[in-house]
Amino acid sequence: MDTTTPPRGAPAGWHFLGLPDASVVATHALLATLDALADLFEQRAMMCVYGDTGSGKTLAVRASLATLAPEATCYLELRSRPDPAALSHELHRVLGLPGQPPRRHVQIDAQLSQALSAQVRVLVCEDAQLLTAGALRYLSSLWDDEHPDVAIVLIGTGRSPGMLCSQPELASRVHTWIRFTAMTEREVLQAIPVFHPVWRDAEAALLLFGDAYARGNFRRWAALTGHVLNVLKASGRVSPSTSRLCVSPSRGSARRRSEQTP
Repeated sequence: MDTTTPPRGAPAGWHFLGLPDASVVATHALLATLDALADLFEQRAMMCVYGDTGSGKTLAVRASLATLAPEATCYLELRSRPDPAALSHELHRVLGLPGQPPRRHVQIDAQLSQALSAQVRVLVCEDAQLLTAGALRYLSSLWDDEHPDVAIVLIGTGRSPGMLCSQPELASRVHTWIRFTAMTEREVLQAIPVFHPVWRDAEAALLLFGDAYARGNFRRWAALTGHVLNVLKASGRVSPSTSRLCVSPSRGSARRRSEQTP
């Protein structure tokens, strides 16, 4: 794992719970995402980033694109199970098109086509596993010979590959697939001291004890760190200990991963 300086431009507010003083850790997965997005931007291609909730997918994409294409990136904010009309209206918004979206789909499609052809765009869609078949087909129609300057990033759970493969016209256009998984214990020992200053000088035993709760998941580590900071503030202490981790999120239920039931 490379824990050197990660891509610049990632605000602390992107971390779970807005965790103060947290850093973006240049894990293997983040660096792979950065490399793939650089290639995606050059190729004007499509990619899918998928994995467990809280594994760092969205942060990795945001941090990378903040470095590679901050002005060209558009983040779609969609409700669950959006249809093509909802998707086209959201594109109308993020592309900054004037006025209200036209009611007739032919008109709004013409506006979107013109806007997407005018400059390079990276469209990012989170929770891709919630897209309907119609919305997936609509996304597929955006990335064709008429719009050579559009790149699309889909971020979703582990179900995303199966969902995309159910739409061959879209799946065949996915240039790169990147899977995020839980950190191994070795990766935890490397990444967490970089992730937040409270863990900077922590011994390996303490980090592994904490990981019995977090299970290699960055979001759970952020939650644990927030609880530890609150306990330290209340106690007047400056560094965590095993006893203080026990009164954090799991209320004393921290056991080694191997001892926990699934």
